Amino acid sequence: MKIIISGSSGFIGAHLVMKFSEAGHKVLAMQRHKPKRLPTGVEFQKYELANLLDVSKFHDADYLIHAAYQPYSKTNQNSRIVNYTGTQQLIAACKAREIKIIFLSTMSAHDHAESSYGQSKFEIEKIFNPEEDLVLKLGLVLGRGGVFYKIVNAISQSKFVPVIASDKLIQTVTLEELFGLLEMGMKNRITGMFAVGEAVPVTLIGFYKEIAAAIGVKSVFVPVPLGLIQFVCSITESLGIILPFTTENLLGLKKMRTFETQDLSAVFDCQLPSYDQNIASLQMPRRHSS
Repeated sequence: MKIIISGSSGFIGAHLVMKFSEAGHKVLAMQRHKPKRLPTGVEFQKYELANLLDVSKFHDADYLIHAAYQPYSKTNQNSRIVNYTGTQQLIAACKAREIKIIFLSTMSAHDHAESSYGQSKFEIEKIFNPEEDLVLKLGLVLGRGGVFYKIVNAISQSKFVPVIASDKLIQTVTLEELFGLLEMGMKNRITGMFAVGEAVPVTLIGFYKEIAAAIGVKSVFVPVPLGLIQFVCSITESLGIILPFTTENLLGLKKMRTFETQDLSAVFDCQLPSYDQNIASLQMPRRHSS
């Protein structure tokens, strides 16, 4: 099988390139810059959502996994338009060549989203045809990188860890589980929209405590009001000061919600593990509190 992966240099995309190539598939990796080394069976295609799509290497492709996304920022204020029209280009190219499409969305995408990221992904979801395409709304993706490892590093490096919106509920999925779902989805030609995460959500503070236990540190978690952090963030951003989180992150956190996953379990015939099992499966090196 030949699989096109847009956004192949990102946290999720890079992992999928490696896993699909290891599984013996041909992969077309679409990203801004050519990597220094390519795994066996992987081709490179220069790609940016804002640019005209080059389809010269789309021949004989079976699936496109669309993971590319241009984030909103002061220098990319038109990112929602770029993401939308760039996705339209991909869809048109794939439909013309009978290439099946899988779109990786997020649980942040819903009708009450306030972050540009959530709103943009929600708008893009509507472009797809649930009878022909597969849309996966991902919970927090766990693996060696991405947002999850930023959380791990924050917990490991400080005795006192601020927790914003500590009572918010989240759902998780590991990179390995996502890869397995994608393989099954392509093998069985599954279509529709599915929320991907464990059935029973966990609070953020419960999630943080499980990470601390897994890496062997004794952290003190300090709940911090979301409104206070939003106020601080608005001031620092106006002064050009860079913090580990942005207003976009906070808006996503503010409107974070959970989803029912019964359809995923029924159609994919699987039950995703709980958050603590997911964390344990990563076998993170244990660290020692001072």
